[in-house]
Amino acid sequence: MMCKNIFTISKATFVELLKTKVMYIALILAFIQIIFSVASIKLTYGIGPRLLVDFSLGIQSILLTILSVFLGVNLIFEDIAGKFIHVLLSRPIKKYEYIFGKITGLMFILIFVASILTVTSLVLFEIYNCKIDTLLIHAFLTLFFKSSILIILSVILSLIFEKVLAVFFTTSILIAGYSVPEILKSKSIFLADNQRTILHYFSYSIPDFNKLDLTRFIGTNIDLSTTTLINIYAYAIVYFTIIFFFTLFIFKNREL
Repeated sequence: MMCKNIFTISKATFVELLKTKVMYIALILAFIQIIFSVASIKLTYGIGPRLLVDFSLGIQSILLTILSVFLGVNLIFEDIAGKFIHVLLSRPIKKYEYIFGKITGLMFILIFVASILTVTSLVLFEIYNCKIDTLLIHAFLTLFFKSSILIILSVILSLIFEKVLAVFFTTSILIAGYSVPEILKSKSIFLADNQRTILHYFSYSIPDFNKLDLTRFIGTNIDLSTTTLINIYAYAIVYFTIIFFFTLFIFKNREL
């Protein structure tokens, strides 16, 4: 019964999101990706293939980030605001089944969009003789994991704050997740001992998105070992699992 309820909510969420304008925007941006990618080849000499790879990864990262934040923030908020959630929970559906199904449906949307953009990029790479190696595939996969974490973070914050604030704080965490680890590693930025200590402990509470960004290694001679890649995926999965169950806990104890 539990699995049936989760599957039903997940399927309904997936179908509902497919009908939103966001999906049209995703397809439009995929088309824009093709146009600009082809233009990058035509307008550059010698560095065209490298620029094509960088541009494709960049636009996919931006699009998935936007989708993750805004769809995640609206995932539960609309049901609560419209009181539709009370109708659902009046049936034999538990809170954790509802939130589990909603997030699963959104994850399938993310897989759907990421697959469209990834296949589009790989086709372009093949047409213009760009090198497709395992590191490039890992770069696409880690982009998906980064977006998955952003989805859960935006859902958590939407349960605590109003929609605008949820978007603001999710974006802030995204920026901090890139900048704080780099600040701590930088030797050119002076920090007092207490400032460094505060940032050090703060860094444990936010995801290190630099670990999930392999695009900076594309086109370099750096070879990531199997152990490094396993550590990256393990970090993403563990972090995702922790905040996913934290979301279930918050929603279960939240007054609707």
